[in-house]
Amino acid sequence: MQARRWGLVAAAALLALLLFHPLRHASPVLEDYFYLALGTHLGNPLPLAIQDSTGSFFFRPVVMLFWWVTSAITRSPGAHYAVNIALHVANGLLVLALLRRMKVSFVPAALAGLAFVAHVTTYSAAAWLSDRFDLFTLAFGLGALIAVQIAHERGVNARTLAAVAALALACVFSKETGFGIVAVAGLAALWPAPGHATTLRSRVILAITIAACIGFALALRGFVLRDAVQGIFLREGVVATLWSGFDKWFGALPRFIMVAEGPRLAAQAWTAALAGLAVIAVLPMVWRSYRDTGLIRIVVMGLLLALVTAVAQAPVANLTGLELEGAAFDFRRVAASRLFYVPLAGLCLACGALGEAIARAPMSAWLKRIAVSLMAIGAIALVTQSRAVGRDVHAFSERSGPHFLAAALEALRQRPALTPGCKVYFLGTPPHAMFFRQYLQVTVMQALPRGHPATKCFLLSEHTPWYNLLAFEGLPAEPQRPLDTMLVGGKPFLPLTVGNLRFHYLNVPDNDAVRDDPSATFFAWDDGRFVDVTADVRARRREVKFFDNRPPG
Repeated sequence: MQARRWGLVAAAALLALLLFHPLRHASPVLEDYFYLALGTHLGNPLPLAIQDSTGSFFFRPVVMLFWWVTSAITRSPGAHYAVNIALHVANGLLVLALLRRMKVSFVPAALAGLAFVAHVTTYSAAAWLSDRFDLFTLAFGLGALIAVQIAHERGVNARTLAAVAALALACVFSKETGFGIVAVAGLAALWPAPGHATTLRSRVILAITIAACIGFALALRGFVLRDAVQGIFLREGVVATLWSGFDKWFGALPRFIMVAEGPRLAAQAWTAALAGLAVIAVLPMVWRSYRDTGLIRIVVMGLLLALVTAVAQAPVANLTGLELEGAAFDFRRVAASRLFYVPLAGLCLACGALGEAIARAPMSAWLKRIAVSLMAIGAIALVTQSRAVGRDVHAFSERSGPHFLAAALEALRQRPALTPGCKVYFLGTPPHAMFFRQYLQVTVMQALPRGHPATKCFLLSEHTPWYNLLAFEGLPAEPQRPLDTMLVGGKPFLPLTVGNLRFHYLNVPDNDAVRDDPSATFFAWDDGRFVDVTADVRARRREVKFFDNRPPG
C-alpha cells in the first residue's frame, strides 16, 4: 500500500511536469493582468473578502484573497502557471480519492482521475490563469463530498459537521459553480452508500447544515453585488436565461469531449479508445453489475454534478461563444473550457463507476485488460493533445501582449510629467492586439511599481474597456472628465472603490472634447513602438475615432 501511494505521488508529479512544461515561459493573457496587479497595488486585501471587488457579476472572496497573496509574492507568470497546474493535478487526485472512498477499486479510480487531468478541455481551463476560480471551487467541492462520505462512515458529529460546512462555504465562495457542487453534496448527505453508519436524523442534520451554508452564501452574495451587473446576465429573465444557457452548453458538450486539438494521430487514438470502451461497457455482463446500488449512486452523483453545475453557469454560457468549430487553435475555446471544468469532473466520477462495473463483471481477464489498455492509450493521447494546446497558449500569449506592454512602458518613460487623472491613449495597434487594448490599464499597471504616477492615470485606446483601475489617492473631483460614465439599465454605473484602488466604468465619446483634453497624451503604434502624436491629434492632422465595444446594457 505504501509503495502504491509513493508511486501515485511520483506519477502525479511527472504528469504535472509534462503539462506545465509547455507553459513555463508563457505570458499572462486577458484578465490575468488584473489579478497580478492586485498584490502590488492593493494595500489592504480585506475588501476582497467583504465586498464586491471587481464590479462584475461574482463574489469570490476565497480565490481573490489567494490571488492577492500569490501576486504579492511574485508576478512571475511561470510561477502562477505552476500553481494552476498543481491545483489541477490535485483535483485529479481528489477525483481518485472520492472514488476510492466510494468503494471503487484503485485502477478504475486512478484512470478516472488521470482522464480528468489529461483531458484537453480541463487542461485548457487550468492553462488560463484567470480560471483559478474553477480549480479552487472543484477542490473544495470534492473535499466536501469526501467529508460527507466520511461522515456516513464514522458518524455525524461536531467535527464532521464543521469540516463539511467549512469546505462547502469555501466551495461556494470560490465560484458560483460551487452552489451546484454543494447541492449535490446535500443529496449525498441524504443518500448514503450501502453499509453506512448514520441514522436518518443525523443525515437530515448533515443536509440541513449544507443547505444553511448555501442560504448564507446566497444572502451575502445578494447583499454585496450590484443588481445592475447581475441584470446584464439575466436580462432575458431567470428561467429563459437558465434554459438558453444550458441548451447552449449541452449542445457544445460533445465538441468539448471529443477534442480535435493537437496531433491528428492523438485525436484518432482518443476517439478509438472511447469507441472501444463503449463497446465493452454495453455488454450485458457489465450492465448486470450495475445492480450494485453503490455504483448506481456514484453514477447518479456524477451525472448530477455535471448537469447542476452546468445550470449554475448557464447565465455566463448564454453570453459566451461556444459555437467553435475546426481544429485550429482559438483562445476563445480555452476561455470557454472553464464552463466544462467541473461538469467533466462529474462525468469522470460516473466513468469511474463504469470502470468499477467492468472490473466486477464476470468477463474474461483478457477483455478487462483490453479495457485498461484502451484507457491507457486514451490517456497518452490526451496528454499529447494537451501539451500541444499548452504550446499554442504559450505562442498566443507571446503574440498578444508582451511586446505591446514593453512599448507602452517605454512610451510612459518618455512622458514623465504625469498628473493624477491624466489620460494616456495608445492608438493604432493591430487587430491581433485586441486583448491588449481590452485590458490595457491593468496590463500596464501590473508592471509598474506601487506609487508610480501612471497608476493614477486613465490608460486607454480607441476601444472602450470594461473598466479602468486607478490608485485614487490625490485624484481630482470627477477625474474622468471629459469621458462619460457608462450606463447600465439606463443608469450611470458609478465608480467602485476597493481599498486604495477605484474602478471607473467609462465610455470614450467620439467628440472633440476628448481630442482637445489638455490632460490627454496620444501615442500611436508605429513600427513596433508607440510614438507621441498628441500635436497631430489636436491639430486634426491625425484622425482618431473612438468605439464602444460593450454589449448593450
